Amino acid sequence: MSDLTIYDSQGVPIGGGVGDTDEEIKDFFFSGVRVALETVGSTYTFVAFFRARDSSASRSEQYYGVLETTDEGDLSNFHGIIEDHMRNEHGMELVTSKDDTAVFESLSSGSFGSAPGDRTTRQDIADLVNDGEQARVGVASYEEATELLRTYLKEIDRPNIAIAENAQSSTLSTYDLVIEKGTHSGLALLGDTEQRIEEMKKRKRRERQQLFGADGEEMYGQSQPSGPFGLPMRMFAAAAAVGLVVLLVAGTYGACFLGVSIPVVGDLPGMSCGAAGDGGGGGTGGPADASLAVDISANMTTIDGERTILVTGNLSENDARVTNSTETLNYTLMEGGDENTTVENQTTVNIDENGTFEFSLNDSINESTYQIAVEWRNTSATATASPPGTPDGGDEQSNDSTTDGQSDDSTDGTETTQLSLDGVSVDPTNANESEEVSVTADVTNAGDQSVEQPVFLLVDGNETTNRTVSVAAGTTQSVELTWQAAFDGAGSKQLTVRLGESGEEEMRTVSNN
Repeated sequence: MSDLTIYDSQGVPIGGGVGDTDEEIKDFFFSGVRVALETVGSTYTFVAFFRARDSSASRSEQYYGVLETTDEGDLSNFHGIIEDHMRNEHGMELVTSKDDTAVFESLSSGSFGSAPGDRTTRQDIADLVNDGEQARVGVASYEEATELLRTYLKEIDRPNIAIAENAQSSTLSTYDLVIEKGTHSGLALLGDTEQRIEEMKKRKRRERQQLFGADGEEMYGQSQPSGPFGLPMRMFAAAAAVGLVVLLVAGTYGACFLGVSIPVVGDLPGMSCGAAGDGGGGGTGGPADASLAVDISANMTTIDGERTILVTGNLSENDARVTNSTETLNYTLMEGGDENTTVENQTTVNIDENGTFEFSLNDSINESTYQIAVEWRNTSATATASPPGTPDGGDEQSNDSTTDGQSDDSTDGTETTQLSLDGVSVDPTNANESEEVSVTADVTNAGDQSVEQPVFLLVDGNETTNRTVSVAAGTTQSVELTWQAAFDGAGSKQLTVRLGESGEEEMRTVSNN
């Protein structure tokens, strides 16, 4: 179900629209709102500012399009929906030469590049909003605002987001995230957003401490209160508990051996105990509780010129490895044992047929030792990653590699390779079922020697095809991949171009016509 209404800048519906003046649209105009998305249940309300005119000789007028829809795919095709409506219903053409229509125009274009700000700050904002708090941020251009919008449409649950010239406007008080275009540098935290993020981090630290033990369990080198024999209190308590269990089990088995009947002994593994001479008959042990386990390792390496921590591992349930599954993991990363550097986040991993998963962390990784804890269904494991060459760091493992997996660094250490994605275009962006979609990626080699690298195309996270591209030093090479459109009833599909097995990625949306 989709319903489109066009309003003028004073909130009056045009072309036979029904209803009185929409005061919210009028307020949107005076607050410089360019795009707003509100999610209620399964219904999306998408608002966008645009300009249109009767002909090239006419003066352009300012309008807002308001689309209410239950089809998420309509959002990526909103520009086309309005363009068709204005042309077919009102005989008007869109005007794209004004700066204030940049966000609207970007809805039908490709990416402008990476979103502003560092990954940690962007994730902090997403975590804050997903925790039910509000965030207000500032960027320097509408292009940066649009990239940020695209990022958070994927990372925020049930998004309520707006792009405007005044993030503090009372008109936008109900929106969880407002992106302000102004005289900002990078990604600026406005109002009390920074304070809210710090309070959220402190709250999560307290929750983590409660999870691992409020008495100060030794985690990442933190000290614990001492108990008897100089042992940490929690270690002593754990040892005492284990000792009691051992004594109980040993005593029970001994009693059974002597012919003394104890009711609970039937639940002990490999043991049935009855009256003397009855052949040991009795009840069998009950089923064991489901046991969960996490096993991880972490290594620091270099990928595309950036220090990166690669985390690999496996998950087990009832002593059997989890395979061919997608799981959500919570992780905590801390640098050098300093809790003030703690970063908490969440990631989704694909577990292969061998039961192995992998994910990478490369945002602001320094030449330090890091501790990482991974939690899955309230079960966790920890690992340490150190720079190569340190006692715990092992040898350098560069992932700036050719297709044979060997490092491209020369023997004298003076040559480097660095591949990056410098643009991805999709044609068409609105496709029919079974139509061929062409995806072109520009790969740049900023290093000083030629490199070969596979480029992968994924649809909704699943690899569909790949091609190997050879890029000479200091040049850019284009590679084309194709996808036979198969929407399976969905309104749109997410296409991802990935450089190498775990390198840089860029995503584009293709809508179903």
